[in-house]
Amino acid sequence: MARSPVVEVAAALIAGGAGLPIPEELALITAGWFIARGEPAWPMCLGAIAAVLAGDLVMYVAGRSARLGLVRRLVGERHLLRLEAACDRYGAKLLLVARFVPGLRAALLVAAGAGRVPLARFVACDGAAALGGAALWISIGRALGPRLAEARALIASTRGALLGPAL
Repeated sequence: MARSPVVEVAAALIAGGAGLPIPEELALITAGWFIARGEPAWPMCLGAIAAVLAGDLVMYVAGRSARLGLVRRLVGERHLLRLEAACDRYGAKLLLVARFVPGLRAALLVAAGAGRVPLARFVACDGAAALGGAALWISIGRALGPRLAEARALIASTRGALLGPAL
């Protein structure tokens, strides 16, 4: 059975959005790389954006449904209360900024659910931010896709330079 790059990217995005350690940015850059290699752009972009939103919704629902359970233990009562207060105070602006801060994004999505941010407001704010973020990372992947060999060579040549001072 042939594997679909759209399904592979979408699965990685949903899994990452649900909490697995798969960076959203990497999956979106991969989507752009697939486009650079000839995959049709519209299905890839629509699938990626839908998957980003689905993953975000998983985190929002986790916060909303597990308000006093596992989420509070994992994030910590004090941090969750601060995030909920920030959601109340800054709302849409905070959701837009958090999209571009990987560690903050997941915690804020959970806090938005736990803080009872209305679903329509959450989807509107998160959707706008996800659209912008996905477009950025997919564009980077598409632009750099044809230069993958050059990027690998650059990384290989700088690896020693980066590790040397660390040792």
